[in-house]
Amino acid sequence: EHLERNPDDNNLVTGRILTLAEADDAPSDYDLLAFLPEGEAVAATLLRTMDDAARAADLGIYRGLLGAAKRAGHGQTLIDAAATRLATAPFDAEALRTLFAGAQVGLVVPPDLLRTVLRHAATDLHPEAVTLGSLISMAAGAGEPDLAHRVLRSLVQQRAGLADAQLRPWLPGRFAMACQQMPELVLQLATEGGLDSDAEAELGTALLLQHPDPFAAAAIVGKPVVPAAERSFARSGDDILPRCGALLVQGNVGAAADLLQAPGIFWMPVRMLSAQRLAAAVPPLARWQKPEVAARFGERLLAMLVDADAEHKATLARLGAVLAARLAAAGQMAAAADLRGRLRTATGSVSWRVADWLVE
Repeated sequence: EHLERNPDDNNLVTGRILTLAEADDAPSDYDLLAFLPEGEAVAATLLRTMDDAARAADLGIYRGLLGAAKRAGHGQTLIDAAATRLATAPFDAEALRTLFAGAQVGLVVPPDLLRTVLRHAATDLHPEAVTLGSLISMAAGAGEPDLAHRVLRSLVQQRAGLADAQLRPWLPGRFAMACQQMPELVLQLATEGGLDSDAEAELGTALLLQHPDPFAAAAIVGKPVVPAAERSFARSGDDILPRCGALLVQGNVGAAADLLQAPGIFWMPVRMLSAQRLAAAVPPLARWQKPEVAARFGERLLAMLVDADAEHKATLARLGAVLAARLAAAGQMAAAADLRGRLRTATGSVSWRVADWLVE
């Protein structure tokens, strides 16, 4: 079973195929109805029990219905019916929601009509953060770059909305876009803080990989984390990876290595680690202030592998593989090959198809 995903984003829209195992990235539980043969009927039944406010609160119910209908071969018929209805009733909320959700799952909405739907969604006085996240890429794709930019700015300024769990699949792409289009605003957002740990890590990842001033970004992302003794919970290793990258950009190899072996860090199974955060943990050497210290970081990783437990060792090996890829990209082929060979000896189980999981 599959859902569809945009290849240059994390949206549940048309693009490459998702496996069922990846479905937990769906913005809403209702999206999963698209997997089920009976999903369309279930969604239609649920919609009949909802009032207008409930329907507007989570467009996942429409994406589930339309995704299931698309897979059954008649999703476009539902879109055409909504388009006909909107032609005679330009503010019909049900038609607007259907067309917006239909565009999200890859059904064809006429360009002029899509622009109308997107502009209407953008005028919502209290839009969901997840709606803003989807609206940005849809507006850009529909030839509305000014609208996309305006909505992106609104999203970045919507600090509370960035904690919306349904927005999480969109955050990496949206923060990366914001780094390129409004670099001062995202630096301000990172400086002021106040984000939850997941959004903070996604923002730090985007800053380290995409911001035009990597040194300014590293100065913010590399700020000290709250000591374990002052926290009531173990910090996830996935969350601290961007700070590791910031320290490397600053040339502080020792502090980066110490962070990776600090007490109070919980290292999850390596298959659950974010590929973007692994990339941010060892940014491209062109973004380092002192790229010549990269070999020293490789030595520290190899030393840490000796006594690391299984999950920590798997993460360290992946970071070593990223570093080797960075060395190779910088033209240091001999150093990259040497590091890969020593990592193989130390672990015996690292896949060297780094491109399979190293995502910028």
